[in-house]
Amino acid sequence: MDEAHVVELTLSDTRVTRDEKGNERWAASVTLKGRRGTVPGAGEVAGLGDLTTDFREKGFAGQEIGRALCKLLLPPDVEQAFQEAYLDALRAEALLHVRIRCVDPRFAGLPWELTRTRLPVSASAQQFRQAQLVGNPVRCVLSRASEHDITPAQKVPLRSLVASAADALESSRPDDAFDWSLHTATEAEELLERLGRSSLLAAATRHELADRLKTTTHVVCVIAHGWDRPATGGVRDCGIVLHGSPEEEYLPAAELADLLRRSGTQLVVLIACGTAGIGDRFRGWGSTADHLIASGIPAVVAMQAPVEQEIGQNFLVGLVTGLAQNGEIHAAMAEGLRAIVETSDIVGHLGVPALYTARNGLRLRDAPPAPVLGPLRAYPVVRAHGSGEPTLGTEGRRVQLDTVWVLERRPFAGVLLDHLGHDLAQDLNRAEKALGVSFERAGMPARKWFATDLRRPPQQRATWEPLAARTEGEWNDFRAKYDRPAPEAAAEEEDPPSRRPAVDGWVLRAHLPVPLDDAWRRARDAWLERLTTATGGLARPFVVVLEGSVADLEAHGLAALNDVRKDLEDRLGTPVTALSRHRPGDRPQARGPEAGTAAADGEHPATVRDLRALRRKDPVRFVRELERLAADEKLPGRPESLTVAADYDEDVRAWIQALDADRPVPRPGDLPLDVDTERADTIALAILKERLPLLDADLHAWDDPLLSAPVRRLVRRYRTEWADGPPDEGDLVNWLSGHPDSTPAAVRAGLRVPIGEVLSRLPRATAWWPLLRATDLDREAVSLLLKLPEAERHALGLVLTKPPVGFEATQRVDHIREAVGRAATTLRKAAPARDKAKR
Repeated sequence: MDEAHVVELTLSDTRVTRDEKGNERWAASVTLKGRRGTVPGAGEVAGLGDLTTDFREKGFAGQEIGRALCKLLLPPDVEQAFQEAYLDALRAEALLHVRIRCVDPRFAGLPWELTRTRLPVSASAQQFRQAQLVGNPVRCVLSRASEHDITPAQKVPLRSLVASAADALESSRPDDAFDWSLHTATEAEELLERLGRSSLLAAATRHELADRLKTTTHVVCVIAHGWDRPATGGVRDCGIVLHGSPEEEYLPAAELADLLRRSGTQLVVLIACGTAGIGDRFRGWGSTADHLIASGIPAVVAMQAPVEQEIGQNFLVGLVTGLAQNGEIHAAMAEGLRAIVETSDIVGHLGVPALYTARNGLRLRDAPPAPVLGPLRAYPVVRAHGSGEPTLGTEGRRVQLDTVWVLERRPFAGVLLDHLGHDLAQDLNRAEKALGVSFERAGMPARKWFATDLRRPPQQRATWEPLAARTEGEWNDFRAKYDRPAPEAAAEEEDPPSRRPAVDGWVLRAHLPVPLDDAWRRARDAWLERLTTATGGLARPFVVVLEGSVADLEAHGLAALNDVRKDLEDRLGTPVTALSRHRPGDRPQARGPEAGTAAADGEHPATVRDLRALRRKDPVRFVRELERLAADEKLPGRPESLTVAADYDEDVRAWIQALDADRPVPRPGDLPLDVDTERADTIALAILKERLPLLDADLHAWDDPLLSAPVRRLVRRYRTEWADGPPDEGDLVNWLSGHPDSTPAAVRAGLRVPIGEVLSRLPRATAWWPLLRATDLDREAVSLLLKLPEAERHALGLVLTKPPVGFEATQRVDHIREAVGRAATTLRKAAPARDKAKR
């Protein structure tokens, strides 16, 4: 995303009056300043105070307050200028910072986030929709800019503190004993470690917080309660309370501001009810956030209304995630609001958090380079039709790494073929963090993955783990937060551990080619000695990653994957799941401008065989040939090029993108006869993803019997209901609940499918397993899976005891495991081996 665009809305000459009938009227002069210049206007509205009070008491609001705020903040000329600024940011793919400047605390404290106006749906500006300013936090973030001009020094590393009250975010269910406040604070503290040193103050008291703030603390997050009440002289007092209700635990805003200012705090986050917004709408007493920003704190995030448990929890975690990734407060605020969007369908919830900044905003540090995130999808090893030789599954058979290796909570062994530059440990830890709360609530240990080279043998038992972790302090931090007893000793403990239980998973990297020689066997045995119990069973999960260049993956990848899998199975006596994030012929590193210069053009290939050979030899020129053939329907080999492109989702999308928008894709009957159902599915789904609005000719032509039933059903749905654009989430979930087998097709067509919500609507008799291969898991899905019968939870790895015995039970378990992409529970001899045994 490009550099953010900024729009300033300045409110002056503010006044709140009452007419002869006692009706309240709010009025102000408004000036918009943006990239296109300055636009003045005058806003006025009646009855806004009552709507604001209702919002502050309930935490959400209807459309009435949004329309009223628009009349005051965006009078006609200003509204048009704002829409143009929003469109400019949309076209630049930039975040729009909307800064409200107003010295009157009554107006500054209004929930401007809920302002409802017409916003363009896309950069083409052909369609508009009524929406709140922050209804799409990826595009727009609002802040209240004070008159202070503060430029904080960029300190690296930063010092952070997360403090929580004992009862701040209580669950709404009386029987739920899970400490949401402590869990949220712990997760936030772990994320803030990326900025430098962070610490956690759980169940804090007023005196403990004051004592901790005697040292320099740049970022302070507090999960507490907000309060305000009349004080002496008719002035309302406000602040936070951390622990219980005794009078001495109330921390006034003025005292808190003094503590934070002395501590050198740059950012304060208050997850506490009513700590932002209007303290008194007629007298204009400021809120806690007003006190803090007036004292010179560069940035404050606080709550304008009551905070629901889930909203406060997800917002804080999203905010500190964005802060750790970017270091800029508006970008971090966007991440926090996006976390609310992903868990709540009440748009009014987006108006609860409020951002206050100094005039020039806040950047705590320069954004670090974005980590290279590998895809969570992979391809299993399958048997080729006819020959029976092992090969990698196609696009329609791909699986999800979070379903295969994160959902499995028992120790396991795996092998992955992967590209250089991918970090499997990082990718698995990302999924572990997203789903960890569901596992912990079910009493399962947390898990963190560490990576090292397989040929780097572990040292002495006391030192091998921190050495393998490679990052200074990484292993010690893990041990400090979690209790990690040895599996054989855990059952003998009489007292439960004081820290949360956790296990460590290991990613052991090996570079292609991998000769299975004596050196390999010594390194393998050294690691297995540490990763298995005294009886030979697995104690901790591990995955051997075979990584290499594209040339090495093509030449040695599949053979090495099968050889290492068989070697580990022979050594362990248990099945090993083998997957690959690379498919032969797929060259993801070669795509895009960074790929380099293609080979000189020679003869243009026009047959399926020649095109596939070109893809293996020169992927850059291959993509250019696809685009050349797609653009001109008179060229020989055009239908054949679409057939070859249908081998991979990325290739067929490139083919369709090169096609003129008003020209249809060739019909199935015009393609070569070797286009089977799987390739036809790939083409149809790419059409749905890339060609919006869809052409009637495409929809009619590709509603074809050659497609599989789930894909054809989705094409027909687009044809009848969604031709003008993708459906909203509610419509999609309603349709998928009646046609769950179309879920994988919907994901490949580019639709975002909330898998947990879809599963929650399916009848219990429906098999969920194919859906788990479709898209990333979410917390709701994991919570539902944890409620399945014990045998099915065993199959998914969600029960830590031994699996059920018996032929039928084993068959059922293996069926589910293979359906989600894992190896079966028992080794199966190949047919030649069985024949040899009979002879």
